[in-house]
Amino acid sequence: MAQQDEADLARSIEDPMPRAATAKDLSFSFEEGLEVTQANTPLPSDLPTTAVEVEPGEGPAQEAPTQSKAEEKVEKDEKDEKEEKEERVEKEEKEVKEEKEVKEFTPRPYKEDSRGFRRARTTFDEPLESARYREQKRRIAQEQIREEKRQNRLRNIRMVLYTIITVEALIFSGYLIFLLLLSGIISSTEVMPWNYLPLSTTHEFKEFAVSSNSESCNEEARSLYIEGHSLYGIAFAMMICLMKHAPHRGGLGGASVAVFVDAEKKSCMQTQGYPRFPEAINKTQEKNEDDADFGFSTVLRPGEHDTLMAFAQKINRNERQRLIHKLLGDRARKFVVDADLARHIRIMDTLLNIVLNYDFLFEHCSHGLQEGDVGEMPKSFVDDQSWIDDTFKVK
Repeated sequence: MAQQDEADLARSIEDPMPRAATAKDLSFSFEEGLEVTQANTPLPSDLPTTAVEVEPGEGPAQEAPTQSKAEEKVEKDEKDEKEEKEERVEKEEKEVKEEKEVKEFTPRPYKEDSRGFRRARTTFDEPLESARYREQKRRIAQEQIREEKRQNRLRNIRMVLYTIITVEALIFSGYLIFLLLLSGIISSTEVMPWNYLPLSTTHEFKEFAVSSNSESCNEEARSLYIEGHSLYGIAFAMMICLMKHAPHRGGLGGASVAVFVDAEKKSCMQTQGYPRFPEAINKTQEKNEDDADFGFSTVLRPGEHDTLMAFAQKINRNERQRLIHKLLGDRARKFVVDADLARHIRIMDTLLNIVLNYDFLFEHCSHGLQEGDVGEMPKSFVDDQSWIDDTFKVK
């Protein structure tokens, strides 16, 4: 036994690459029951030198344990290499896994504690920081959702404000346009007074021309001139004729230009635009009296009535009687509808079937009349002698 131990020591001394014992070194048992524990092999300089005598008959018998231990050593080395290889594979897999985690979250190379001191990172910090990273991502997602909701609310509020501002701008623009139109209508009214020199008769004129809206009234004026009537008589007859042939040209149904004559002051006044009548006439007492006498629907409005009365006062008694017979007699009630009146009847038949203002004049007898048809003045226009007596009474 002593010789075997000495042989083992000698073989370990002869090993050129001694290595330190590890935790994986195992105990070997031999046939004799001797257990040898290998740990921390001493250096060759520390070992004692002992002479070993080998008997001739014992040499071959001692070679078997030596070969067995060499095989075990080779197996152990292969096993260690295999374990190291497995460790390298595990380490590589771990590094790949860590690289994958690093792509999502790159931790700092140090860790700060609660007091602000930095310390080295450990493997226990990674799960904690990973959880914190997930919590941070969750908070960021919540913040993004809240920000989107806030932006949507602001966008809706802006749209409502823009809509309100647009509607208010349209209302204000419409109101401003209305004021501009109203001011334009008011400013378009022009009053142009002038004086004229009235003439008693027409004998000073070698030629006489009359122009009005009705060709029938123009022909009637020429006939009266040939018959020797005065200028005032012809003008008076023209007014009566236009009431008959062109009632739409008188009163409020006429054009937007009117002429009013004041015979006593020897002046006349023209108005252009609306209102039709000058403000001075609208506020006079005579207007109210005329409205009471003739009613609201008649064409004898204040300005025209004043002009008609002024002409009548300039006509002598004999001429007035002849004019009354010619203008208001039975034969004068019938007349031929001209183009202007026919156009007016056609328009008024289309619009509201003749408005109420014209019922007093037409009495529905002119509906459907066309140019060239024979019309007849309403009886109420001729038979109502009150306005005729007031017009032709001698002052």
